[in-house]
Amino acid sequence: MLLISASAKLGAQTAREEAVVRPAYARLSSAVDVNTAYMAAKSNRLVTAADLSSKIAAAGLRFELSDFKFGSLDDADVVDVVDRDFLGMVPDGQQIIQTVEATVVETETIEGKPGSPVSSVTATAYWSEPPHGTPPGWTMRDFRSVLEQELGVKPLLRYCTYTVKATLAGKTKTYKAAFFFGENDKPAPSNTVVGIGGGALAYCASHPLVTDILSKTRFDKNPAVHDFTAAVSQ
Repeated sequence: MLLISASAKLGAQTAREEAVVRPAYARLSSAVDVNTAYMAAKSNRLVTAADLSSKIAAAGLRFELSDFKFGSLDDADVVDVVDRDFLGMVPDGQQIIQTVEATVVETETIEGKPGSPVSSVTATAYWSEPPHGTPPGWTMRDFRSVLEQELGVKPLLRYCTYTVKATLAGKTKTYKAAFFFGENDKPAPSNTVVGIGGGALAYCASHPLVTDILSKTRFDKNPAVHDFTAAVSQ
């Protein structure tokens, strides 16, 4: 009975952690796609489904997540782990993927008069050189307060580490990343490849994907754009 109860608790926690982490990465990937679709439709209102798919595939940011581990930041096997070993910090000289929130706005004309602006928060992604510097080599016990300040969530109570395989523009990087959680399960991602300075991942961890810039503007009249929006919104 004790084994069954422990197993059930472990499964419930696994589902809870992954239910936050996986959708955050999915929303980031989709936000990049929405930005690409918006730019394509804006430059060519008759863009075809084939052209749109080609552009999205070329600019797409894709993730595969695996090897999830989670627990309390007070666990004995965590507090003395060196920060770079726990967070998987990227050494100098290795490129990162810079992700940036991009708010796009359109104002439709209704009967010759400008209507209310329509906006969506999308994202852009591109390969970039990493910031220079050497990780301090603190233990997680000492680094915890720094993380709380950097991530804007205090106190940090739990962690979820995992392996990320990120692909952009034909290049792939596999690395370790983490999500931390505060009170009321408030998420705080720590990703040294797509989340430097927070990046768009921090936004996507706490906000839903909004496609209004496509679905509530003239772009929706294009069947290719309409079908894309319907698919990405599922």
